[in-house]
Amino acid sequence: MNIVEQTDGNVDSNRTPQENKCEVIAASAQSKGASGSNLIKSPSKQLKEEISFSRLLQLDGHQLKKSGKRLGCLCPFHNERTPSFFISEDDTTGSCFGQCGWYGDIFEYEMKKRKVGFFEALQKLQKKRDKVLRDSPVNLDNYSKKPKLEHRLSNDEHKLMEVAAQRLSDDAWLCGYIAKPRGWQPETIQNLAKEGSLGWHRGALAFLYPTGMKVRAWPKKIIEWEFGTQTIWRRDRMEMAQHVFVTEGETDSISLLDAGIEEDAGVAVVCVPGASAFQKAWCPIFTGKAVTLCFDNDGAGEKGARITADFLRPYAKEIFAVNFGEVGNE
Repeated sequence: MNIVEQTDGNVDSNRTPQENKCEVIAASAQSKGASGSNLIKSPSKQLKEEISFSRLLQLDGHQLKKSGKRLGCLCPFHNERTPSFFISEDDTTGSCFGQCGWYGDIFEYEMKKRKVGFFEALQKLQKKRDKVLRDSPVNLDNYSKKPKLEHRLSNDEHKLMEVAAQRLSDDAWLCGYIAKPRGWQPETIQNLAKEGSLGWHRGALAFLYPTGMKVRAWPKKIIEWEFGTQTIWRRDRMEMAQHVFVTEGETDSISLLDAGIEEDAGVAVVCVPGASAFQKAWCPIFTGKAVTLCFDNDGAGEKGARITADFLRPYAKEIFAVNFGEVGNE
């Protein structure tokens, strides 16, 4: 029987001691940077979930064009002829890759654009809310398109990933530099590099997948695929696991690992590279396993967890859910 439960990490008398221990460790990870689900959301958090960054730009008269998977336009904060400003795939933040290097969310955009403080920006966004709302209907068909074939790594790409992992595992200072902003242990980063899941490539943190390399200009949230296609990060850890924790992004997985969740035999921590990234083709590797979904406590995360749970029901033994909040600069 497959059950989806909403929990904030509390012990449930209906669960086994092993499952409760996993929930308590997940709560410990939340205390290091992830917050539990709130029944009453602050006005600012509510607006972040409801307002589309791209529509906010359009309302200000910016012409958006598609570039790959993202939308881009001329930077709102400096003069240029070639677009260098891009919106994140989840439509929550914007980044300038040109002269000014600006990065921020809807509040930081409004504060800089209008030259106002936070509370004035909040009031202005509340007035604009109805004009810039995100699409609300959840349609499973939108998430079940035929997936791309998995990228097969070339010998050169394998070598790049090996070098990136070795560079990080051999540099204790670099491991500390990555760990410190999040309150992680440097050993956690080093161990992930030694297993081949993390690396350092061209001055950026590299998430090493079985099907490619994803890089992040740490600690900023400027993320690009160096090469390859999406799959489950650390999926090789699932083979012998009975209980799998699935996070929405790599950094939440690292928080769980840093809390010691994999110290229990039979537990694996993996991630999907985005709230809406889960593909039906990945379902069979979850067959017979207990699954805990640890997606962000926002609109995209709640939608993604719901859809992922629906996909997994015919395969997973049980399904639980833990809501993660925003973590640092995530």
